[in-house]
Amino acid sequence: MLSKTMSHRALMMAFVSLLVVALLAACAPGVGPEAPADTGEAAADTSGMTGREAALATASEEDRTLIVAVSQDLSTLDWDVSGAFPRMTETQVNVLGSWAQPAIIEHEDGSLTGDALNFEPMLADSMVISMDGTQWTFKLPEGMKHYPSGNEITANDYLYYKDRRGNMRVPPSLDRLVRLATKEEPLKGFEVIDDYTFRFNASDWTPILRPFMSCCQFGYLIDSQAYMDAGEADGDKWGQEYAKTNMPSSGPYYIHERIPNESMEFRTNPNWQGKEPFFNRIIFTVVPESADRVLLLKAGEVDMAQDLSAKEINDLRSDANVSTKQVRIGDMIVMPINHNTEPFNDKRVRQAVSYLIPYDDIIENVWFGSAERSLGPVPSMVPGYDHSYWPYDLPKEEAIAKAKELLAEAGYADGLDLDLNIDLGTPEQASMAKIIQSA
Repeated sequence: MLSKTMSHRALMMAFVSLLVVALLAACAPGVGPEAPADTGEAAADTSGMTGREAALATASEEDRTLIVAVSQDLSTLDWDVSGAFPRMTETQVNVLGSWAQPAIIEHEDGSLTGDALNFEPMLADSMVISMDGTQWTFKLPEGMKHYPSGNEITANDYLYYKDRRGNMRVPPSLDRLVRLATKEEPLKGFEVIDDYTFRFNASDWTPILRPFMSCCQFGYLIDSQAYMDAGEADGDKWGQEYAKTNMPSSGPYYIHERIPNESMEFRTNPNWQGKEPFFNRIIFTVVPESADRVLLLKAGEVDMAQDLSAKEINDLRSDANVSTKQVRIGDMIVMPINHNTEPFNDKRVRQAVSYLIPYDDIIENVWFGSAERSLGPVPSMVPGYDHSYWPYDLPKEEAIAKAKELLAEAGYADGLDLDLNIDLGTPEQASMAKIIQSA
């Protein structure tokens, strides 16, 4: 087992709850900076530095290695077929470079969060938005190289990425979701101007374009030549066999070594021209049981533990050797309802369920206060959020009376029995189901 001595361990998680008609938005603890060890040497002068710059100036090589305990490995490195979405996203954003990325907010406690509504260039060194917001032009600097091939990064790499997703029949992606925002397809043209310039032409301006552009997954520039060369012998221009075990780097890290179902090690990309990452080595070690991840964290064998239950996280808050930080995030967990089957094809039944969900009990007893109600179909942090359209925020007695009235109108004055399907591998779902059942 990889081991490392640390004075404090850090815990990271990400969760929020959304119950279709009733939403709980959650928070995510992140990693805080560790105090530098006392080596007897003069400390570096960090006056005038940002928190990130100071951390880089004072960190040892050991501090710059991050060991993360995760619950599972990726089934494949091909992002277009992988089912382990959170793990794949972590891998993509570390290994693949994008045109742009969310702007980074540095908080007073040193934690960093992404600003989903604002973005900045990543691989692009400039971007120009037309006055009417319908034309977005990104320009790459010349001379950037993929790793390890050394192939030059060009605008055609993005076009290949986009076409590959379409030809691989990828499930609904960001560009398809954006099309739902307007009556006509808002992104009517993806235009390569030259080897280093790419333009998005929108048919009309829509508010969703800005957060859409800030999502890294929208604009990865992958090593198209490496994929095409690998698949040439099989007549496969998408390099599908190659992609199962390879992910060439255009981002800040590359995959140095991967042992399936055991570990994956990232190291800094020698061709990377952006900001120097704080960690020069990141190791994901697969530990399937969450109880084991907790023990490794508490013992200092790993620096970070992911995929823990809300109860495990809450219990760790009292451990002086484990550091947790909370920031608000916009993810959601949904309890979907099939509107095409009885009794949910009657709107009044759906509304009654909305009134009956014991939101406060779920926040307190499932998420232990690390969630909040979002009175609408989007998180409260999203522009356009307006709780005034949400009618289900009533005192408990009034909510129950309203639900009974709606059920009676729908022909269920004596109530009705419902089945709630849950994922037994997610403890929070079972806990929420029990609370809903007893409500």
